[in-house]
Amino acid sequence: MAKTLDAAPATKDDPFPAGAHPLDWRQSGLNDLGRRVCRAFVEAVLADEDAQGRLVPPSKSIVDRVVHKVDLWVGTGSTQLRLGFMGLCVGIESLPLALIRSPHRMSNLPLADRVRYLEKLEEHRSGLLSMLLVAFKVPLATAAYEEGELLEETGFDRPALTSIRKRDKVKEPQS
Repeated sequence: MAKTLDAAPATKDDPFPAGAHPLDWRQSGLNDLGRRVCRAFVEAVLADEDAQGRLVPPSKSIVDRVVHKVDLWVGTGSTQLRLGFMGLCVGIESLPLALIRSPHRMSNLPLADRVRYLEKLEEHRSGLLSMLLVAFKVPLATAAYEEGELLEETGFDRPALTSIRKRDKVKEPQS
């Protein structure tokens, strides 16, 4: 039996975020492995460099929000979708040995090695391996960049994608 999750917190701009709509199932779609892989992946994809050039992972709150949202999204899908996403998790978790010659699982790699691994996966000559990265990156990046400080970094002029656009007042020409 899948566990029930709390909905993402509602805001005045987004009264029904992931899991908050009355028709949402609020069911977890990821097991412990899936959440661990998603956390490690999000940390690597959203990592940034500090002033000294060292990799810095995103804040824990951003990673928690993204993983929670994806967990709710996958939990809303069919059993086949959940199993398919878990297959992607297993695939991305188990390929470091083949791509970067590391005997560790992706979620156990240091941040710099995870970034290098994902770059190798993206550049791989096999389209299937490149698509494995894309299949993971799209939902996780969507969850990351659709609200909060990461949305603001994109230059979007509103606090959330669902916020009402503020119309500029048009000045009447003076005669």
